[in-house]
Amino acid sequence: MTHQCKIHRHFADTDFGQLHYYAAGSAQNPILLLLHQAPSSGEMFLPVMSHLMDNYYCIAPDLPGFANSFAINSSQHTIAFYGDCIRQLVSELMTEHNMHQYYLLGHHTGAAVASYMAATDEHVKALILSGPTLLPDPIRASLADSVSRLSSGNCADDLQVLWHYIRGKDPQIDVSISQRDFCIALALGDDYPLVYQAVADFTCHDYMQKIVCATLVFAGSRDALHEYVPLTLKAISSSTYIDVGDSNTYVFETHSEKVAKIISKFLGSDDGFSA
Repeated sequence: MTHQCKIHRHFADTDFGQLHYYAAGSAQNPILLLLHQAPSSGEMFLPVMSHLMDNYYCIAPDLPGFANSFAINSSQHTIAFYGDCIRQLVSELMTEHNMHQYYLLGHHTGAAVASYMAATDEHVKALILSGPTLLPDPIRASLADSVSRLSSGNCADDLQVLWHYIRGKDPQIDVSISQRDFCIALALGDDYPLVYQAVADFTCHDYMQKIVCATLVFAGSRDALHEYVPLTLKAISSSTYIDVGDSNTYVFETHSEKVAKIISKFLGSDDGFSA
């Protein structure tokens, strides 16, 4: 049986709604919570989870409003709402398994959520930000527009434009990955730009300045957010950077073993994590 076969799907009831998540590894190991980009789901972390599950209890939820988690209304697309929902999930898991801390990793939109959680939750032991979203004001202001322009009002044309937009992120990636993210974007419908607006509205710098736990920051050289990484390193006093080389927004799927080694080295599988 492969490691991939040992990754299981679960649903958890929260005060907000039912969250879907993937879990791998022993619940006796330290929790590593992985938060996905948009549009995507916890499924994007399955390859890297297969390399980490021997030493961590890997939890990869679908953010509220995404994939198999509960649907939300337009006003709920905020980084704080995403984070508060996920925090309840991880709090219940910590209580269930008698844990007092957890590790946290976020990628792109997930990095914004992770920054919010790390700044407001003392239980975060260490933080990893992949493609963090601390961006210059002009870039933030145009984020939602970049997605809004995908809609022309003609259904057939919109589907084609959306597909080319998603596929254009990496035409060489396995087509099943593009298809997955395309379907998630399609399901978001008119709310898709609101996800980007949530990132734009999030006062990322203010929250990052409150982060005190050890933080690792990286982004592939072809990641659209790579050039803005220095802003995050400056904002988080406890942060360090590592070069992950030639990769893009799909680094967790194209370079899963390499990223897993980076994560393990930073967190330290034998660091004395206390339950």
